[in-house]
Amino acid sequence: MTLTLTTNDPAGPCSAVSDQVLITIQPSAAVNAGPDQRVCANGSQVWLAGSAALNATYTATAAEKAAGSVTLTLTSNDPAGPCPAVNDAMRITFDPTTIVDAGPDQNVCSSSPQVQLHGSVSGSVSSGTWSGGGGTFSPGATTLNATYTPSAAEITAGSVTLTLTSAVSNGPCPQASDAVTIFISPGATVNAGPDVIVCANTIQVMLAGSVGGGATSGIWSGGAGTYSPSASALNAGYRPTAADKAAGSVTLTLTSDDPAGPCPAVSDMMKITFDSPAVTVSDRVACTDVSPATLCANAGHGIAPYTYLWNTGATSQCISVSDTGSYSVTVTDANGCRASGSGAFRWRDCIGQLTHTSTTCADFMAGTGQDFADVSYVIKDNIITSISPGVFFYYTRVTAPSTDFTINIVQTKDNFAFPFCEVQQDQVVLYDSDCNRVASGAQTLPGQAAIDVRGATVGQVFIVSVKYSLKTLVGTYMDPTMGVSYGFRTEINGIIVDADPNGLQIGAVGKASVGVGPTSDPEGLELYRPVPNPFSSGMRMAYAVGAARDRVNISVFDLAGRLVRELTNGFQAPGRHLVSWDGRDERGGRVHRGMYFVHIGIGNQARHVRVTFVN
Repeated sequence: MTLTLTTNDPAGPCSAVSDQVLITIQPSAAVNAGPDQRVCANGSQVWLAGSAALNATYTATAAEKAAGSVTLTLTSNDPAGPCPAVNDAMRITFDPTTIVDAGPDQNVCSSSPQVQLHGSVSGSVSSGTWSGGGGTFSPGATTLNATYTPSAAEITAGSVTLTLTSAVSNGPCPQASDAVTIFISPGATVNAGPDVIVCANTIQVMLAGSVGGGATSGIWSGGAGTYSPSASALNAGYRPTAADKAAGSVTLTLTSDDPAGPCPAVSDMMKITFDSPAVTVSDRVACTDVSPATLCANAGHGIAPYTYLWNTGATSQCISVSDTGSYSVTVTDANGCRASGSGAFRWRDCIGQLTHTSTTCADFMAGTGQDFADVSYVIKDNIITSISPGVFFYYTRVTAPSTDFTINIVQTKDNFAFPFCEVQQDQVVLYDSDCNRVASGAQTLPGQAAIDVRGATVGQVFIVSVKYSLKTLVGTYMDPTMGVSYGFRTEINGIIVDADPNGLQIGAVGKASVGVGPTSDPEGLELYRPVPNPFSSGMRMAYAVGAARDRVNISVFDLAGRLVRELTNGFQAPGRHLVSWDGRDERGGRVHRGMYFVHIGIGNQARHVRVTFVN
C-alpha cells in the first residue's frame, strides 16, 4: 500500500510539498499438526494429518508405546522477509493392546470329563466370553476360569475346541480371541456282573466280568477262595471256601488295567450270597392215645416261598400223624436250594402232676413241666405267716368215657387242722389234645373242682389244669410236730382215673400209712412205689397197714375206670406188706400194653398209683 505525506502550506511563497512511501505486507507462515490421535499400541504406524504433503506416517518406538503417548511438533520453514517460522503440536495416545489367553490344551478322561478352564484377558479390557462346543460352562460362559462339561457327542468325538473372545473395548483396540482344545480320552469301564445267589453246596460260581473303553484287561480280587483258571480271566470260576459260606456271602472286585493317558484304572464289585436254607421239625410228645398229632416244618435262612416234601408224600408245611415214629421232610426254597430235617412223634404216660405255674399244657404233655415240690414258709409263734410259692397247678389227663360226663378234681388232706388249698377263680381249664382251651370249670367246695364236658367223642383225650393257692394256709396254727399231706386225684363217675403220685407235704410227716409219704420195707422197696415200672412180666408194691381194724382192698383199673384185677381184699395185720401183679386180668388173660391204675384202699384212706404194662 502507498502512503503520501503532505506538508502544510507555509506563509510566503513556498507551497506545500508531499512525499510517498510504499508499504509492502508479507504473508506470515501458518502450520497445523492435525488433531491429537488415540491409537492401539499394537499398531505399527500412525498416519499424520499435517498441511499439504505433510501427511507422513509415524512409527512409534517401543519406549513411546510403553510411555503411553508421544507429542509430535510440525514446524514451518523460515520464509524470506520479515515473517518467522511457526510450529504446531499434536499428541498420539497409545491404548494398551487387548491380550487373550485361553490357556493350554488339556487332556481329560471320558469318565470324568469336566475341565477347569484357565482363561485370561488383559490390556484395554479384562473380561471375555467363552464360545464353541455343545457342552455347558459353569457358572457361566463369561467366567474366565469356568468349568466346562463336554457334551456326549464331544466325548464320543474325542475332542472339543473352545474360544475365549475379549469384550468390546471403548477405545481403538479391536477384540481379541484365543482357542484351547480339550482332548477326551476314552475312560476304562468295568462290569463285575450281577450279584448272584447260589446254594451253599455250590462248588464253583461262574463269574461274568467285562472291561471296555480304554481298558483291555482286568483282574479279580477278594474272597478267600480260588479263581480258575486264574484271577485275570474275566469269566473265571470262583471256588468259595468254607469260611466264605459260613459268612453267608463274599464280595469280589474286578479291577481294570491302568490305560495310558489321563484315565485311571477302575473297579466294580459283585456279591455272591450263599443260600443255605434250614428246616427244623419240633418233636411232638403227647399223652398216650393222643392221636392224631401235628408236626410242622419250620423253614428259614433261605429264600421264600418254600415247598415241602415229607417222607409220607405230603407236601404241606404241617402234617397230621397218627403213628408214633420219626418223620422227615425236605424243603426247597425259591432258589432251588434244599435242606432236610426230621422230628418224632411219641407217646408218654401222662400221670397227674403238681407243677409250677410256668408249666403249660404243652409242657405237661411233653413231660417237661417243672415239679412243684419245694415250698418255703415262715412260722412265728407257731403261726404260718407267709408261704411261697403261693400258687401251683395240678395237671391231669382224662379219656372221655362217653359224650357227656363230669370231671371231678378231688383234693384230700390227712390233717383236718389245715385248710384245703383254694382253687383260683377261672383257673379250672379243659384243653383238647392240641392244648386248645375248650371249656372251663369251677370250684364246687373248698379245694374241690369240677368240669362238665359235653359233646365229646368216646376215647377223646383231654387235659385239665387247676390252679391252687397256698395263701389259705397263712394264719394256720402249726407247731413243729404238725404237718399235712395233700393229695390230688381225678375222678369220672366216681372212679379214680388219675392222680399225682407224690402229693404235697407241708410240715412234719405223720406215721406211715396209706396216703403218707414213703418209707422203706425190709426188702428195700419204697411204699406205694410199684417196681419195676414200666414192667413186662410182673411188678411188686409195698404198702403199710396201720391198724388191725383196717380193711385192705387193692385193685387194678384201666383208664376207662373198669376193674381189671382185684389183687387183695380183706383185713390184714398191721405192718408192711407186699402185693404183686403179673399183668393178667381176672380171667387170667394178658392185658393190653398201656397204662393202668392201682387203687389202694386201707381203712378210710385211699390213694392210687399208675403203672405201665409194656408187653
